[in-house]
Amino acid sequence: MSSIPLHIKIQDEEWKKWKVKKIVEHKKILSNFPFNYKRKNQSHSLRSKEVLVKITSNSKNFQSLSKHIDYISRNGKLEILTSDMETYLGKEEIFEVKKTFRYYGKTIPDETLSKEIRQTYNIVFSMKEYSNTPPEKLKIAVFDTLKSLYPDNFFALALHTDTDNPHCHICLKISKNDGKRIDIRKSDLARLRQNFAKNLNELGVEAKATSRKQEISIDIAKRQRILDELRNKNPQKVKPHHYKVLDFGVANFEFKEYNKPSFYVKYATSKGEGLIWGVDLERLIKQKQIQKGEYVRFVKIGFKAENYSFKKKIENQWCEIETIKKIPVWDASISGRDEKSKFDKLSPIKEYYNIKPLKKEINERRYTSEEWARYYAQQRIYKSNITFNRTRKTTKSINDLSKLSQINMVSKSQSTQMLLHSNALNQLEYRGKGQSDKNVRWTNNRDNGITRDKD
Repeated sequence: MSSIPLHIKIQDEEWKKWKVKKIVEHKKILSNFPFNYKRKNQSHSLRSKEVLVKITSNSKNFQSLSKHIDYISRNGKLEILTSDMETYLGKEEIFEVKKTFRYYGKTIPDETLSKEIRQTYNIVFSMKEYSNTPPEKLKIAVFDTLKSLYPDNFFALALHTDTDNPHCHICLKISKNDGKRIDIRKSDLARLRQNFAKNLNELGVEAKATSRKQEISIDIAKRQRILDELRNKNPQKVKPHHYKVLDFGVANFEFKEYNKPSFYVKYATSKGEGLIWGVDLERLIKQKQIQKGEYVRFVKIGFKAENYSFKKKIENQWCEIETIKKIPVWDASISGRDEKSKFDKLSPIKEYYNIKPLKKEINERRYTSEEWARYYAQQRIYKSNITFNRTRKTTKSINDLSKLSQINMVSKSQSTQMLLHSNALNQLEYRGKGQSDKNVRWTNNRDNGITRDKD
């Protein structure tokens, strides 16, 4: 498309007209291309001769039926043909058609709030290639089809030619004259299509009613014929699922350092390179003497068992669990020298778990009384330091003096006898910084069993 002039952009209406004009011109140019011209003028294609029969809706009460008849008759402007070979035109005559529908066979009830059942089928008959199908012949073929398959059911037919594709609307009453009801299934729709196409052929209009299964069978046969021709021209040397071996060897699983060593085989496919891992592949490569460049099919035929144990804590008790580890077993079909179509599968392995509780290891060493005395002395010194620092932290300023009332000024002391470490005496001396002579304060109610040297 050419560049847009500036004066056209300013005026919106002229701009819209100019844009529509350019789009129409562009479509005309595209329609003259060879492919589009062939599609537009190919009127005798296989799919264009197919007939169409479709149930569009249904009516469950007289009000719904009346609206549908008004629609297909365009409010009395189009002629309606009934199953009695009578034609009706105009609103008054269309009302007579509605009354006949209501009282023919079982009466159609008015609209209610309760559960309703279907009273009529609304069906459309048409043909994809309508340019070579005269509307009157289409109408006759539809009438003959319904009269032959449902002779005891009342129906009304209206031909619409005011659309791109001429078609017939049918309103078929489900209840027969004796009160029995019909039920149209998929097989009945297929029978309607076949009879409709047959009646069109008898009137000189070429028509087909091919089912979906027939189309699939035709497509499969055509595709198989093409494949057979290609195979005869290019005979296949390599069997299916046999791929060219590029490389194999020992490496850490997935080529990652933290994984355990395993064995890999690299092969080429139509989509790129493939890779399989397995410890048993090393045995298979050596046993079959597989070489790089050969076409091989690798198949996993089963598993072999290997004893395996590990420790696990169960209900706060360590246990040793004995079980088996499944190791894949591989087999191969080598193109040209050891080809296989079937592989012998291994029998399945039953898993088991044997749980053994582990006994706790008893520490046979016994601590001496001196070691226990040192331990308790260290604990006591640690706790006393904590309480001393806690009391010091409570009186950092004058505002904290009120907290002193919460501290116990007198504490109950109990007489204890304990052995102290050689360094414990020095630690006790420096505990009270207010003492000038750095000597231990002695009390009567405290006897540690240590005698003081007298000057």
